Amino acid sequence: MKKHLYLLLLAVITCQFSFAQSTEESPSESYDKNVFKVNLTGLPLRNFGFQYERMLSRKSSFNLGLRFMPKGSIPMLSSFETTIDDPTAYSTLSAASINGFAITPEFRVYLGKKGGPRGFYIAPFARYTTFDASLPTVEFTYEVTENNQTFTETRTIDMSGSLSGITGGLMLGSQWRLGKSVYLDWWIIGGSFGKSSGELIGVSQLSVDEQDGLREELQTLDIPFVDYTVEVNSSGAKLNFDGPFASLRGGLSLGIKF
Repeated sequence: MKKHLYLLLLAVITCQFSFAQSTEESPSESYDKNVFKVNLTGLPLRNFGFQYERMLSRKSSFNLGLRFMPKGSIPMLSSFETTIDDPTAYSTLSAASINGFAITPEFRVYLGKKGGPRGFYIAPFARYTTFDASLPTVEFTYEVTENNQTFTETRTIDMSGSLSGITGGLMLGSQWRLGKSVYLDWWIIGGSFGKSSGELIGVSQLSVDEQDGLREELQTLDIPFVDYTVEVNSSGAKLNFDGPFASLRGGLSLGIKF
């Protein structure tokens, strides 16, 4: 008799556990499969970012992000003012203009109990970024000696070109459904690392003294997040970007299902 009671109790517990699993984690649970999102935090920085998310299963999705930056000054340059020692170099970067484009494929794994694009997630991603840039009036000084007297003169040169980079990284985030159709996506923290290449070119006839002054000025620009080398000759100057490239991700996006 006791044996039968134990078996009955075990059967009841098993049924209850199975029912709980089916109601909380049922693969057939309905969930939103498509969300279109707009990056809110990028708007004040002149970055217009959009993302499409497509669920691949209850807990995973593929995201494709596009970001556009119309031509304008370097965003957040003032944040790096204290790290740029040369006031002339900072003035040169302040006069610069850039525009850019980025595409970011991303795979997400949601770790919460609910199905669909909700909860905490881990997201490996890749990113291709390209920028067009111009440094109009790069100002530099050089020394000239005449009649045993040395004095300083000032010149400018215009430079323009492009920079592109490919990176891969990881992001942590969390997404909530607000009501029936709206989603809030929080990119908590993310970063990527990769390689960049590109060049800025300025064409002008330069004397030896002018070459020395321009070379010194370009070497003190301290352009954030990228490494570069300087080439100067009698025909002009070139900044070569060929090295490590890093980027950070973070922000808030607002989306709607469809």
